[in-house]
Amino acid sequence: MGISIICFALTACALEKVSELEPRRNEWQPFSAKESDGNWRTKYAGKALKIVDDFNGDGRMDEALLLISTNNSSLGLFAVFSNGTEKQFLVEKFANIKIPEAGIVVAPPGEYLTTCAKAYTKCAPGEKRSIILLTSGIEIFEFESAHILFYWDKNTGAFIKEWLSD
Repeated sequence: MGISIICFALTACALEKVSELEPRRNEWQPFSAKESDGNWRTKYAGKALKIVDDFNGDGRMDEALLLISTNNSSLGLFAVFSNGTEKQFLVEKFANIKIPEAGIVVAPPGEYLTTCAKAYTKCAPGEKRSIILLTSGIEIFEFESAHILFYWDKNTGAFIKEWLSD
């Protein structure tokens, strides 16, 4: 179990424990019709709530989806790897965000510049200026605002998080 500092779109930050344990089904739910009804969603496959691609590089199609906590206080980014177990796990939990404005898209293989490289933030010593994806990643965003890239690291067996814009 790891500890992550979670910030989204320069709103309040929360210290959350996030694990790769299967979520309790009674804690998370899909977006309601009202929450997923934004006009901007029509240009995205799956209304930017569910995407399918090979996120861990095993040649099988995996899923990523956004769910809302049952008390509507947070948003969860989940991944389901198609490796025979169909295990669903929480990639990241976001608190204090505008739930109707959140979405996900596939980040295809290629090079991505981080906020540091784009001069949104000052680069810390050793901070990555770009990410080169060999397999697809998951890009979560708040519509017309922040973008964060999650990509699978085979060496650590976990998703890595990189800010692309703030």
